[in-house]
Parts: sequence; C-alpha cells; structure tokens
Amino acid sequence: MKNGMNFFKKGKWLFLILIALLLLPNFLKDEPYVLHVCIIVFVYVSLAQAWNLIGGYAGQISFVNHTFFAIGAYTSTMLLIYLNLTPWIGLFVGMAIAGCVAYVLGFQILHLKGHYFAVATIAFAEIVKLLFLNWRGVGAAYGLSLPLKMPSFYYLMWSSKLPYYYIFLLVAIISTILIYTIDKSKAGMYFRSIKQDEDGAKHKGIDTRYYKLLAFVISAWICALVGTLYAQYILYICPRSCMDIMISTKCILIVLFGGLGTVAGPVLGAVILIPLAEYTRIKLGGGGQGWDYIIYGLIILVIVLYQPQGVYSILRRCKKNVQKMLRS
Repeated sequence: MKNGMNFFKKGKWLFLILIALLLLPNFLKDEPYVLHVCIIVFVYVSLAQAWNLIGGYAGQISFVNHTFFAIGAYTSTMLLIYLNLTPWIGLFVGMAIAGCVAYVLGFQILHLKGHYFAVATIAFAEIVKLLFLNWRGVGAAYGLSLPLKMPSFYYLMWSSKLPYYYIFLLVAIISTILIYTIDKSKAGMYFRSIKQDEDGAKHKGIDTRYYKLLAFVISAWICALVGTLYAQYILYICPRSCMDIMISTKCILIVLFGGLGTVAGPVLGAVILIPLAEYTRIKLGGGGQGWDYIIYGLIILVIVLYQPQGVYSILRRCKKNVQKMLRS
C-alpha cells in the first residue's frame, strides 16, 4: 500500500510536469531561441539516456554514440535527396543500419574492458568520420543540405519550431520510459550485475556478452532515431558537426552530472547543463576567451569530485532531510 501511494505521488508530479511542458510553447511564441534551447534539451535527454544504458547500467564507457547519431542523420537525408523517400522510412532504415553496425562493432570489441573499450570506440568513430570527410557520395567535408519541401508531417518539415518541440519532447519521453522499463526489468538487474562484477555475473550464469550487445544495440537505435529527426530540424549535416566526438562527451558529462545509472540522472543533467552551456556561451563565449567552457567544466568537476553520484543523489538526500524535519 505504501509503495502504491509513493507511485501515485510520483505519477501525479510527472503528470503536472508533462502538462507544463505541453503548455510551455504558448508562452514562448515570441521567443524562438528559448524554444530552440528546449528542443536541444530534449535532444540531449534522449542521447544521454541512450549513453546511460550502455555506460551507466552496463558499465561500458563508449565514445561512439555520436557515430550512430550521424548514421541516422545521413541515412534519412540521403534517402530523401536521392530517392525522395519520406524521413519516416529513413528513420527505420537508419535505426536498422545503426543497430547492425553496433552489433558487428560490439561483437568485436565488447570483450575489451575499461579504457581499452573506450579507446576502441574512439578509434572506430574517428575512422568513420575520416571516411565521411573524404566520401564525395555523402558530400564529403561540405556535407549535405536537405531539399526544402512543402511543410508537412510526411516530410517532417515545418516553418515553425513548434512541431519540432513536441516531436523531440515525445522522443525524450519515450526514451526515458524505455530506460525506466529496462531499469525495473530482469535485463536491468543483469546490466547492473555486469557493471559491478562482470566475472561474477558470468559465474552466476548471466550471458554477459549478449546483454552488453543488447545495451549497445538499443543505445544505437535511440541515437539513430534522434539523428534522423535532428537532421530534419537543422536541414544541414556534415561530418564536423554531427560526427563531433564532443556530442558523445557531452552525453557522458550530462549523465555523470545528473546521476550515473539512474533514470532521472540524464533528465536532470540535460535540463541543468544545456541551458547553462547556452547561457555561458552567449554571455562569456563571444570574446573567444573560452570562459564559457571553463565555468561549464568547473561545475561538472566539482560535482564529480564531491558528489560522484550526481545531482539526483543530492535531491534525494534533501528530500529525506525535509521528510525528517516534517516528522519531527
């Protein structure tokens, strides 16, 4: 009964937050930049949840998620340019290709542990980036501009940011619900066991290779999905933008800041860090002195050093302290 009441309370608050997010664009009609920042927050909530699955739950530090993001973006864009296919088809094709690449790559390198796995993912991501930088069929270093179509749901193109806001909000919600479902499932328990002690998990009969591959492939699917929609949003892609390793790095920082291996961590990290990064970039980054990156990095460093479990653990501790004060 107590657990049921707690779930009801959480559900009530989540419902109120959802209503607020749905109504928020009505107050931002004259603030397109603020709407854009909200969209980027939703993008990084989804990408951070994807990394959280492989890194936060399964314990595999990957720097290749931006490559899966780019595969989704390039696949849908090329199908639209050369075959005039709707991005909805490109979305599923991109997810399929990203999943296959993740499976083949993971099958080869997921036996590596620690920094060896991380270095292998970096090497693969950089090889793919160099390939695309010199591949004329995908625009090489110049990239690709998406052809402008009539605003429609079929082509996922609109003249307003509002439809993109709701689409990326929906993807962020779906990604978070997916991670929550995995967290509460048997697979989530297995992921945590692998992270804590992979050899011990093997001795308990857990097929560690299968579950690491599963996390890797699901993570790739989410990244490719977001990449497809992001390409439709910005209408231009190139290797230096969508294959930048800073995308994966930012996802890692968001998860570490919010709370590694928690459902709420990536959400909290993205909601706090992305607007902060945009604000410091505008206010302090214009002079080219890099103060925005310095402040951004210092905040993350303080959290990692003094609160390694992230902001989520701070909020939980504050909640418990408030409850104790109310009881006394």
